Parts: sequence; structure tokens; C-alpha cells
Amino acid sequence: MGDRATEIRELAPDLFMIRTGFPQVYLWRDGSEVTMIDAGFPGDEPALAAAFAELGFRTTALRRLVLTHHHEDHTGAAADVASWGDVEVVAHRADAPIIRGERQPPRRTLTEEERAVFERLSAGIPPAPPCRVDSEVEAGDVVAIGGGAAVISGAGHTEGSIGLLVRESRVLFTGDLIVTLSGGPTLGYFNDDAASARRSAAAMAAHDVLLLCPGHGDPVADPRVLSGWGAALESSAPGNL
Repeated sequence: MGDRATEIRELAPDLFMIRTGFPQVYLWRDGSEVTMIDAGFPGDEPALAAAFAELGFRTTALRRLVLTHHHEDHTGAAADVASWGDVEVVAHRADAPIIRGERQPPRRTLTEEERAVFERLSAGIPPAPPCRVDSEVEAGDVVAIGGGAAVISGAGHTEGSIGLLVRESRVLFTGDLIVTLSGGPTLGYFNDDAASARRSAAAMAAHDVLLLCPGHGDPVADPRVLSGWGAALESSAPGNL
């Protein structure tokens, strides 16, 4: 796990992406405080701390960690990152018990195509250590990011999957409900309920955004793509990588 290269990208003056191999996390800076969205694989904490240093941030500047869902490529280093200082850990109420280790995640229901991809991606990755959740949110709640980020339901990927819409900047973080691994926005892999995921994705796509930040794949700022991404999602199959 430790030999994976780390990529750091500045997406906007106060927005950064850190990619540690397959997982990626986002950082949003509000003055002297930083919010992290997702926390990569177990064992990624040193790479995340090194990225903070490269960006000129102290780890103690982290004030908030938002977990978009309970999968281990998003919560793997959460417990370690949450120990950096006075960090508020935020997750949806439905996924919070799984993140805390109080309840086991539901058994994955995978297609044959998904099973092959999952086995390849998850080989050698341990389960995410339990992490506390300080604040449980639901769709419609607001998180103090960039003047206010609305919690958007991503139900269907997991029961408690969420996205975040920073209304002032029109930036949308989609978690794994929507990814861009095939080039444009498409419904992500490994959904607990594909029909619910598609409904959630259609609702998420109704928002007018300038920057789309998926859980996997490159962020999208091309207005030609974003003007029609809802229609593209409607024609995509679940997990169309």
C-alpha cells in the first residue's frame, strides 16, 4: 500500500484533490481551516499528512472530515486523520453505525462484471478501522464549507451515501454515486440498490454546477459536459466503467 504514488492537484484557489492511487480525497480551505472530504484507504494517513505539508497546511488546521459513505476506500484512514487535532467527523446517520464499527455493512450484491473489478481493486486491502462520527447528517442539512454546503442524498450506492453541493461556488462532490472513470459522468460501481442509485443520481444531476468532483475519476469543469450530464447519466448503465 505504501508504494502508491500521490497526486496533488489544485482545482480552484481553495480546493484541492489528493489522489493516493485509486482513492482520492478533496480539501476545501476556509481561511485558516481545512475540511477533508473522504479519507482514502487504510494506511493512507502518512500520504495525506505529507500532502498537507506539501500544500503548506498544518495537520492541526483540519477542522472537519466529511465521509461520503462507509466503503473502505473512503473511510480507511479516517480514524488516523481524525486524531490530528480538533476534528469533527461528519457522516450520514444511516452509514454512521457502520463507520463506527457498531454494525456490519450489508453483504455486497455484485454483477459478474462488478465482481471481477471488485476483486482486483480490493485485493490486499484490510477493512477500515472503526472511526468515531461526531455529527450525523441527512439530506437537506448544511455543512460549513465555502459559505454553506448542502447535503445531497446519494442513497442507493449505500443507504447513507451523500454528496455535497457548495451553493455559492456551484461545486458538487458526488461521492461514489457518480464517477468519471469512463470519461464523462456516469453511475458508479458497487451500488447496494441500483434503482435507488439511479434515482439519486438523476436528482443530483438536476443541480446547476460549474465543477463536478467525483469520488473516482477526474473532476469535470467543461461546460459542454456539465450542460448535458443529466442526460448522459440516464443513458449510462450502473457501473459503466
